[in-house]
Amino acid sequence: MRSISLLGFFFLLSLASMGQGLIRGKITNPINNQPVPFANVLLLNTELGAITNEEGYYEISNIPAGLYNVRASYVGYKSSTAYEIQVSLAKPVQLDFSLTEDASELSEVVVSSEFTRSEETPLSVRKLNTNEIERYPGGNQRHIPSNSILARRSEHAKFPKRHLDPRRCPQRKPLFCR
Repeated sequence: MRSISLLGFFFLLSLASMGQGLIRGKITNPINNQPVPFANVLLLNTELGAITNEEGYYEISNIPAGLYNVRASYVGYKSSTAYEIQVSLAKPVQLDFSLTEDASELSEVVVSSEFTRSEETPLSVRKLNTNEIERYPGGNQRHIPSNSILARRSEHAKFPKRHLDPRRCPQRKPLFCR
């Protein structure tokens, strides 16, 4: 008894897997009879479809039996629709399409941009007084130890030493004096 029920289960399972139809075919260009690679083939009003391979062949499987409208399309070609295609469980449906070129469907692409230039610069301008200069790092030269690298470099420099302390400038003209 158990073997009969197991046999019946496998029979129903095989019918369920075979209960799906198949549509296959090729999409070509009728002018030069060349295949149209990567074209779309859709069963309208369903979520089923396929894309052709490099040779223009496609295959849509697992289709329930019934009548379907099938559309083939590709960019630069006129779409083609086959109406009321009967899909049965007995044998696969061979459905070939010929797509003719149609460049008139494409329109030109216009790229535009608006550019406004700001008169302000992204740099900040700030005036510093003597006290602020002394507080910033490197602003006070009199506190550099004589054995530091900065002091040794300034001794060997070919230009005269400039002082940042305004009290050392006799005329008190610029901040940097000789």
